[in-house]
Amino acid sequence: AERLMRKAIKIDPARAFYHATLGKILEELGRYAEAELAFRAATELDPDGSYVWRWLGALLTDHTSRNREAEQALRRAIQIDPANAFSWSCMAELLARDPARISEARSHIMKALQLVPDREWYQTLFNELCGNSSADWQVVLPGLAAWCVANPKNAQVFDFTMDGFLQYARLSKPAVRSEEH
Repeated sequence: AERLMRKAIKIDPARAFYHATLGKILEELGRYAEAELAFRAATELDPDGSYVWRWLGALLTDHTSRNREAEQALRRAIQIDPANAFSWSCMAELLARDPARISEARSHIMKALQLVPDREWYQTLFNELCGNSSADWQVVLPGLAAWCVANPKNAQVFDFTMDGFLQYARLSKPAVRSEEH
């Protein structure tokens, strides 16, 4: 695959998609520095391609400690395509590394979950970051319920939503004090 992609780049070196695809191939091979170079070439060729910024940001998040650069790339991806849930979830993962930025991470994973409620990873990350917050459940539950009505055959999202309603009820319930006689 790498050899074929390099051949495609020689034929059409101005095509950002070829460079970005080479970056994904190199990333899968564990050659992260080379992958980063390929992604950066893609961002220069297509600075308005959200996928190239998202892939660069995800690589930097997963395989380097250069969080500031990863954040810049992911913010650019979100700016270009705010409807892409993967960019929002990558940003949530990155921000969650810093305890001072958990609130930001929570808002990003809530956005990803609202955009694509049937992605189990978004549900898992939401539970990790927001699961004990009745206010966060209150934000996402109406959209999840509407999604369940529109997609009644998706039992997994239905189960997640019902668990969310139960969790919300538990978190919202006032504490009951037991009185001793």
